[in-house]
Amino acid sequence: MKARQLVPAFAALIGEPAERVKVADRALADAGMRAKGRGRVPPDVTAQDVIRLLLGVFGSRYLSRAHEHVASLTAFRLSRVAFDHCEVADPALALQSVTGLTDTDVSNQIGLLSALEKVCKHVAESHGPDAPIVELEIDLEGPVAIQFDGDGIKGQVFFIGVLSGQANHNVRVSAHVSRQVLAWIGSHFRAEGAD
Repeated sequence: MKARQLVPAFAALIGEPAERVKVADRALADAGMRAKGRGRVPPDVTAQDVIRLLLGVFGSRYLSRAHEHVASLTAFRLSRVAFDHCEVADPALALQSVTGLTDTDVSNQIGLLSALEKVCKHVAESHGPDAPIVELEIDLEGPVAIQFDGDGIKGQVFFIGVLSGQANHNVRVSAHVSRQVLAWIGSHFRAEGAD
């Protein structure tokens, strides 16, 4: 998919006006967080480009400054995995089967961008009535969490880091990103550096 096709497709998927998504996309492109088209053959959008747009639209208080918030969020690293419910002998293996995140990803504290790329690809490949529930929660003031429920486990993977510039401690705003959005990213966009 080319960049000019991304904004209307993404806006329709998440139910937001295209003009709103376009503001965040332009901020990201101008800051070098998405390749701009030059000449007759614009570059294809990668999964990480779309994830940055997702973080910009859902995680930024001011869309025209989405690039600032996305720069902070993409520096977030995996902090911990919390199980709300676990019926399996090997939670690490179950976590991998539900989210695509391996024990190595957890122990190496994988970055948010790389983790979401893996999760989106895994969710896109896990479909059907028994597919696990994997969703994303973005809190404008703090952690980002991948919520999961399936294969005998339920819980969250938390990513933390330092946010710059958007603190408003009187108002807490969080955004919920559905499994369908994550699956769309994983099925329509190639991984960063893939052929």
